[in-house]
This record gives sequence, C-alpha cells and structure tokens, in this order.
Amino acid sequence: MQFKKTALAGSIASNISAVGAVIMAYAGFGLWSLVGKELIKVALLFFSARGMSTYRFKRNFNRDTAKKLVSFGMKMLYSKGLEVVCYRAPQFFIGTVAGTTMLGLFSQTYYIASIPNVVLQPATSNVAFSTYSKLQKNKDKMSEAFYITNYFLVRLLLPVMLVFFLYPKDVIGILYGDKWIEASSMLGYFAIYAAFRPIFFNAKAFAYGLGRLMEVGIAYLLKLALLAIGLVIALSVQKVDLGAMFYSISLIIGLLTMFHFLKKDVLNLHLRHLFLGPVTISIAIALIWPLVTNITNMHFPEDNMIRFAYLVILYILFAAVLLLSEPKRALANFGYVRRKVSQEI
Repeated sequence: MQFKKTALAGSIASNISAVGAVIMAYAGFGLWSLVGKELIKVALLFFSARGMSTYRFKRNFNRDTAKKLVSFGMKMLYSKGLEVVCYRAPQFFIGTVAGTTMLGLFSQTYYIASIPNVVLQPATSNVAFSTYSKLQKNKDKMSEAFYITNYFLVRLLLPVMLVFFLYPKDVIGILYGDKWIEASSMLGYFAIYAAFRPIFFNAKAFAYGLGRLMEVGIAYLLKLALLAIGLVIALSVQKVDLGAMFYSISLIIGLLTMFHFLKKDVLNLHLRHLFLGPVTISIAIALIWPLVTNITNMHFPEDNMIRFAYLVILYILFAAVLLLSEPKRALANFGYVRRKVSQEI
C-alpha cells in the first residue's frame, strides 16, 4: 500500500475541495457549494489514485476474481451499513421524539465525545489497517502491533474520560459557553464513549486486517440492538441523558464482542495487561477525586483560558499516574517505540 502518497492525496483533495466550496458559496451557489465540494474531492482523489497506480483496465474478465470482489464488497457493505445506521439513526429518533432542543444538546455533547476519535482516526484506522493487513500472516507480529498501539491508546484516552466525567460543566463552558451547561450531564455519560471509541475503531481495523468483516458486522449489530433498547427506555422516561449512557454501554459491549472474535485468530491480545490496571486506577480516581476537591475546596476560576489550563494540567496528571503505575512496562514500551522510530529514520 502506498500509504504516504494516499494520505498526501487525501489531504490535498480535502483542502482544495474546501477552498472550492468557499469560492462557490461566495459566488452565490448556496447549498450547491457543498455538492461541488464533494465532486471536486472525488475527482481529485480519482485522478490522484490513477496517477499513483500502475493498474489499467484491460477489458479482461475473471469470474473467480469477480466472485471474490463481490463477496468482499457485500461483506463490507453489511459492516459499513450497520456502522452508518449505528451512528446516524439514533440522533434522528431523538430529534423526532424529544424535539430539536434536546437533539441540539445531545448532538453537541456527542460531537465533543467524538473529538478524540476524529483526532486519532488516521492512526487508529488508516495506518492501523495498513499495518495489520501487512502482518496478517504473522500472528506474533500482529499481536505485538496490537499491544503496543493499544497500550498507549488506553493510557492516553482514559484521562480524557476522567476529565469529561469529573468536569463536564467546565468542558462545556469552555467550548460552548455557559448557556449550554444543561448538556453537561450528557457529557458525563459520554465520557466512557469518548475514551473507548478510538479503541473500538482500532479493534475494527485489526479485524478488517484479518479479513473478519462479518464479525465486525455482528459487533455493530449487537451494539445497535443494545443502543436501540437503551434509547427506547431513555425516551420513554423523557431522560435523554440516559441515551448518552447507553451509547457508552453499547460501545463497550461491541468492543468486548470484537475482542471475543479476535482472540480466535490471535494467540494473545494482552487484554489483561492493557486494561486491568488502567481501568482500575481510573475508577479509583473517579471515586476519590470528588472527595479530594471537597476537602481542599478546589474551584476553577471563571476565566476560560485559566480553566482550560487547569483541565490540561489535570489530564497530564491523570496520564502520568496511569503510565507511572507500571514504570518498568512503560519504560520498555517507550524504548520499543523509540527503536522503531530510529529504524524508520
């Protein structure tokens, strides 16, 4: 896979199409500027891919190859289709049943909870899929790559969960202003979702690398079923906050389902080393920290920049606690990454 060239082409296409959309909007095309953006992006990606690839259509037809491509396409459609439904349909029902005000509160907190995954997705999905696909015949190497990736993901994302859970009002106030404080309880419920969604996407890339497309679909199907049940309960008791909680619960169940399938292909996923210590420590912090803040009477100032600085300091503190709780393992894994980077350079 020509990943560097593909990433460069995607970046160029995204930026040029965005500029094109702005120009079209300024010229008075209105909503058609969004259509133009997508058309420009697709055209640039097509011609970039054609320039990078040496393959050319030769009008030959191979029935066996066609069957494999159709089979792969149908499985991918099944998996991706469930993914789209899982992430899009719930907000449609919330808006329909609970109204646009609650949908606005819900969608804004959902957006904040999705930020870690948006930031990390190039690594957890694109790079990960390329790496896992290359290593799929070497189970030991795959296990090693999965472990080192998730070691750092878990220890860098659980502090995000703690900040969102312990200080949802401050996060909402900094990003949206105090008029959105009503949505803070939802963000608290979304805290687990924010931390584990990138890990779920990395596990999905791992499964795709092994060719386990149907298993990914099953995980999404189970996740969607639990989310649907949870949303029905939340909307029936008129507490949309619970919908955010069921987002987190269904994601964890989907992730556990994915791990169950992956363990059949890979000898050791190191799940205990990856999750037991950090999750236990995070739960302890979540329980103890409110007592500490009450005893010390710690309150954030009103200035948003200072509040933001406090949250960054707390994130660094929580991350340091998780990393330093296993100093030998942390040093060994940092050393492993340093050696790999040195080899690449």
